[in-house]
Amino acid sequence: MFPKASLLVSALLAIFGSAVPAPVPAEAVVATAATAATAATAATAATAATATAAVNAVAEIDVRATAASPTITLCTAGGFGGTCVQLPVVSDACTNFNGGLTVLNEEISSAVIPNGFICTFFTFFGCSTASSENSQDEIGLAGGSYPNFAAITGIAGTTNFNDKASSFSCSPL
Repeated sequence: MFPKASLLVSALLAIFGSAVPAPVPAEAVVATAATAATAATAATAATAATATAAVNAVAEIDVRATAASPTITLCTAGGFGGTCVQLPVVSDACTNFNGGLTVLNEEISSAVIPNGFICTFFTFFGCSTASSENSQDEIGLAGGSYPNFAAITGIAGTTNFNDKASSFSCSPL
């Protein structure tokens, strides 16, 4: 053996241990590269499928949220103008126009009531009336659009309920 070759073998043995790794055939390198490319393509497809599933899940949640949480729209001007606020309908619960809803107190001039509900507006807080007989301090509205509370037809007939409401309650029909 040549002296330089023997130094080279000694150096390789020191680095790799007792045996020098065998060279990898070119076919094995190509096969490994192809396997890696196939794995990358599969991972990309799986990521795309996961992303599509996530988008579909969000869309389904949006649909369910809309169906599960009907909202009432209340506006401070006729024809759905002024400040409009959408509030979730909580069945048989009284909502007072105080606190964060003070802007609506005695200011409601138009509303959209969700279908399948009847909402009663009251001139007093606490969804209460002064008298249960022929009361003029409340108005019940079934699902629909009411652009003008100044001449609004409710369950008890036509009345002016513009800028009078201080609370409301909705119930399913």
